[in-house]
Amino acid sequence: MKRIVFALAALLAATAIALVAQDADEVLEKARQEYLDAAGGTIPDDGTGSDGGTTVIVIVESPDPAESRESYPAELDAGRWPLVFNWVPGVGIPFGSVDASLAFGAVGSLVRSLEGIQASSVFSLAEGKVEGFQVSGVFNIAGGTLEGFQSAGVFNIAGGSVEGFQGSGVFNIAEGVEGFQGAGVFNIADNVEGTQLAGVFNVAGKAEGFMIAPINIADSLDGVAIGLVNIIGDGVNEIGFEYAPALDIASAVWRNGTKSLFSIVRLSAPAENLPEAWDAKLALSVGLGTRLALGRGSWIDLDLSGERVVDDGFRTGAVAALDSGDWLALWRAFAPYPSLGLGAGGRLGPFTTWIGARVDVELPGLVATDGRWQDPESPTWTGETFGLDWIARPRLVFGVAF
Repeated sequence: MKRIVFALAALLAATAIALVAQDADEVLEKARQEYLDAAGGTIPDDGTGSDGGTTVIVIVESPDPAESRESYPAELDAGRWPLVFNWVPGVGIPFGSVDASLAFGAVGSLVRSLEGIQASSVFSLAEGKVEGFQVSGVFNIAGGTLEGFQSAGVFNIAGGSVEGFQGSGVFNIAEGVEGFQGAGVFNIADNVEGTQLAGVFNVAGKAEGFMIAPINIADSLDGVAIGLVNIIGDGVNEIGFEYAPALDIASAVWRNGTKSLFSIVRLSAPAENLPEAWDAKLALSVGLGTRLALGRGSWIDLDLSGERVVDDGFRTGAVAALDSGDWLALWRAFAPYPSLGLGAGGRLGPFTTWIGARVDVELPGLVATDGRWQDPESPTWTGETFGLDWIARPRLVFGVAF
C-alpha cells in the first residue's frame, strides 16, 4: 500500500512541476515581449535556433544623458548652486566655477552660468550664458548670451547676443544687441535692433533703430543716426560743390547720415576773387535733410538749415560764449536765418549731380539775411504766417559730388 501511495505522490509532484514550469515559461515570454515592445531592445541570436530555455538577455538603448539631466529639477542638479560667494574668482563657497542662481563677490565673482543675479564690488565674470543681472563697480563679462542687463562703472562685454540692456561709464561691447546700449564713450555691436547712445561714438554692422552720438558708424542702418558725423554704408555720404549762378555763390557741401535723416553742412562764399572772398563773406550753414529714393539711383532731397554769415560780430560773440561756456549766448551769436532746400538728383557715372532751389527766409525783427548775399534783381516773396512777417529770397543751384 505504501508503495502505491508514494508512486501516486511522485506522479502528482511531477505533473505539478511540469505545469508550473510551463506557466513560468509563458509568463516570462509574455513579460519579455512586453519589455522589448516598450524599450525597443533585441535578443541576440546564439546560433542554436532556440531561445535556450527561460533565460532572457535584453539589450536596451540607453537614453541620452543630456536629455535626462535636463529633466532633473534644478535643486537636484549638483552643478546648480542657489547661492555662491567668492572672495576672488574661484575662491569661496563653493570652491571653483559652478552654475549659480545668486552669486556675490567681495572683489570679483566667477560662475559657469547664471540664472539670477551676480554682483561684485569690482568685477563679475560668467563663462557661459547669463539670464538675469550682472552688476559691478568696474566691469562685467559674459562669455555667452545675455538675457537681462549688465551695469558697470567702466565697461561691459558680452561674448554672445544681448537681449536687454548694457549700461556703463566708458564702453559696451556685444556680438548683437536687441534692446539698448548706453555708454559714456562708445558702444560696439555687430547687429543692433534698438538704440545705441554714446558720448563719443557708436559702431555697428547692421542696425535697425537709433544711433545717437557725435560720431555714428554702421555698414547699414534702417532707422535714424543723430550726430555730427554719420558714416552709414547704405546711407547718404557725399562731399561736393554747389553753385548759384544768379548770385555767383560757390559752396562746399557735406551730407552724411541715413536716407531717413541726414545732416548737411555747407560753407559758402562769392565765387569772385577766391580765395580772398572767403575771409570777408564766408557763410556757415548747418541743418538736417531727408531723401526720397525714386529708383535707378535718382532721388529727391528736402532739407532745412540755419545759415549765418561769419563776420566779426559772429566771431567775437562765439569766442566769448565758448570761453564762458554759455551755450545760449553761442546760439544768439550764431543767430541763423532759416534756409530751405529742395533738389532732385542722381548718379551720373562716378558722380552724383543735382539741381534744385534754396530759399533764404528773413524774419524782420528776429533774424535777417545778409544784404551782401542778395542780388537786387532776384525775385523776393513776402508774406505773413501766424502773425509773423517773412521775406523769402530764392536762388537756383547746381551741384556735383563724388
